[in-house]
Amino acid sequence: MASWRTLWDNAWGFKERNRRPPRDPVNALLSLGYTLAGNSVGHLASRYGLDLALGFLHIPSRNRPS
Repeated sequence: MASWRTLWDNAWGFKERNRRPPRDPVNALLSLGYTLAGNSVGHLASRYGLDLALGFLHIPSRNRPS
């Protein structure tokens, strides 16, 4: 019986997590999923009146949500 790692390596070429830019299809899909999830959460938070630029662990910035 083949291990999951062998199946992933053979089918998708996935070896490790990388980004900016993602170097294989699995990392590209992970990056897309994280972006879509982050946008959905940000949209819902702003819809309910939460300030996305207000940060407790980061310095507030106009150019990005905290």
